[in-house]
Amino acid sequence: KEQLIKGEATFYTRADNLIPLLQSMEELVGSCDEKLVRREEDDGKPVSTFDADNYYYYSKGVASALLPLLHAIEQDFTKVLVTRGGSEILHHAITSCHHASEMKPWLFVTEGNLNGIIANHRANMATSISHARFYLGLLVFSLST
Repeated sequence: KEQLIKGEATFYTRADNLIPLLQSMEELVGSCDEKLVRREEDDGKPVSTFDADNYYYYSKGVASALLPLLHAIEQDFTKVLVTRGGSEILHHAITSCHHASEMKPWLFVTEGNLNGIIANHRANMATSISHARFYLGLLVFSLST
C-alpha cells in the first residue's frame, strides 16, 4: 500500500497475471448467460416474470461493471495483448458488454415468443452476454498459447 501511495509499486503485466482475472470474468458472464436462457428453475417451475426481470437486470449490471475493468485491461496490458494477438478479441468483448449495458426495455422486461412481435428481452440480452463470454474465453485461450 505504501508503494502504491508513493507511486513506486511494481505490477507485472504478464499474461499469467491476466488469465485468472479473465477466467473469473468468463465464469461470471457464463452464469448470467445460463440464467438468461433458462426456461425452468432448478425446482422445475417455469421462470417467473419477476425472476426473468432479475436475471435481465443482474446481467446488465454485470456487463456494466465489466466495462471499466476491460478498458483498464486494454490499457494496462496493451503490450501483452498486441504480442499475443488479443487486442481485437478484447475489443469484441468490450463491444458485447457495451451492447448489453445499453439495452433499455421500454416499460418492463417482456418475455415474448422468440418468433413473435413482442420482444423477448432476456433472449436479446443473452445474445450480447453470450458473445462477451465467447470472446473472454477466446482471449484466455489466445493468451495461454
